[in-house]
Amino acid sequence: MGQVESMPDKGHEIFGSYKNEKNPRPGYYITPFAVYYRAKKMPTVHIPTFKKLKFGWAIDNRHVYYTGNIVRNAKADSFKMDEAGKAFGLDKLNDVTRKWYKGVLLKN
Repeated sequence: MGQVESMPDKGHEIFGSYKNEKNPRPGYYITPFAVYYRAKKMPTVHIPTFKKLKFGWAIDNRHVYYTGNIVRNAKADSFKMDEAGKAFGLDKLNDVTRKWYKGVLLKN
């Protein structure tokens, strides 16, 4: 049998590492013990309920996140992506639907 020459694994250099801030993985990365956003550990995440959404949004049972940061005053229990497929998030407060964009509440 011929000898197989192994190629060096360069995939991590192209795609990035979830712990390397100089060459971070894009977006969220979930491990059994932590959640990272672009190589920064997110300390407040409840891992069993964490869900990646689209366009930088994510939720867990307590918080809404945009690009790894907690979105203050957003309601995790009602938060969802706009059905039109845009980068907007929606939640409800006192039966009023609110619209969020890039982590900021838009005025009605």
